[in-house]
Amino acid sequence: MVCCLGVPAAFVRVLMAPPLLSLGVINVGDQFPEFDLVGSFRGDIGSFSLSELTDGAGLLVNVYAYDYQPICESQVCSVDDMEWLTLTEGLNVVGVNGDGPCAHRRFAEENALDYPLLSDTDHSLLHEIGVVYDEIDGLREVPVRSVFLVDQTGTVRYRWVAANNTDPWTTDPIRELREVADGLEAVA
Repeated sequence: MVCCLGVPAAFVRVLMAPPLLSLGVINVGDQFPEFDLVGSFRGDIGSFSLSELTDGAGLLVNVYAYDYQPICESQVCSVDDMEWLTLTEGLNVVGVNGDGPCAHRRFAEENALDYPLLSDTDHSLLHEIGVVYDEIDGLREVPVRSVFLVDQTGTVRYRWVAANNTDPWTTDPIRELREVADGLEAVA
């Protein structure tokens, strides 16, 4: 993969600083905030909203710091590789960070991703859900790696937030989320 070739050292160091979390984190049982974000999916750039994505379906929101950061790439790709997510009726998946839609399109194409990557370039959604580092290594407003499961009513049913963006990615949060998602299917 071409991921971090030529990436400046400061870019990689951004995820190695101690966490300085901004704002509070949205909790299980809270309403996930409505959003309307531009994103890339299967080579096309379009608009995606919470209400459309949860109309008749649950939603996995996969927040990651940067498209070409190795730990984040591992997180994004492993979510895409989990067949039960793409084979589960009634569950949509999106990735969200502050990168632009053109960067998302290229990243998705290079990694053969099969779910939309949404651009929260002003970090408004990330601030609303409380997953933004104030500043790390001179860079402001760095998204915190996190995963949320939102049901059809917009209620958060599962939340995982990385203790540190440099911690290696494991699929444990997705396995935990699957148990909750399977429970939602049984109720639906």
